[in-house]
Amino acid sequence: MIARLTARFTARGWLALGIILAVVAITVSWGRPLPFPTPGQELVVLTHPGPLTYDEADGEEGASGLEHDLVQMFADELGVGVRYVVVPREEIRTRLARHEAHLAAGWLTPAPDTEFRYSAAFLQTHDVLVRHEAALPIRTLDNLEGLTVAASQGSRQYRTLLELQKQYPTMKVEAYPSETPLDLLEALAKREVEVALVDRSILDMGLNYYPMLTHRLAIPQRWQSGSLRPGSELH
Repeated sequence: MIARLTARFTARGWLALGIILAVVAITVSWGRPLPFPTPGQELVVLTHPGPLTYDEADGEEGASGLEHDLVQMFADELGVGVRYVVVPREEIRTRLARHEAHLAAGWLTPAPDTEFRYSAAFLQTHDVLVRHEAALPIRTLDNLEGLTVAASQGSRQYRTLLELQKQYPTMKVEAYPSETPLDLLEALAKREVEVALVDRSILDMGLNYYPMLTHRLAIPQRWQSGSLRPGSELH
């Protein structure tokens, strides 16, 4: 628990811990979690591929990503190694519930459940409908009628589309089997999908590679990344 680790942290260590708590979803609050690692052991972290989470595109330079780097800072301060378990996004909560890891880091959004403990929100973001510049623009949500909208399989955007489909029943929803959200933007750039729903942060990154994705409409709902409940502890 955090209380047991207090004496080990330097001022820099507390900063690293504060950042990591602002990013990750903490292990479940019931059952028997993994023993917390001591120096020389491993911190087991669930994650999924993504440019802001865990990106192995650097090849020999190793993995990268904002959350990868923050986890590494945390582990360095604890004096432990890190073993990343890279799984599809939709498997993270199930595996965490089975205590296959100490924590998960993967651009996670708090869900309306009671079995997980989340960090305090470190970012507010929103989702954006995106279409190729050669297609008709989406000016309102009513324009979704009759269109097929894709989102990464297992993502929060996919769940949002299923809710939207109740309001716009002629809209079709596609669960795109992408490794990362950038794969979905690439498919949109190639016009292999009609419309995509992605996180605005991912779109900002993707526009560096696919500037032709000019037609955009923000979904009004805002999301928080992380939400640590009062009294939560890192087990």
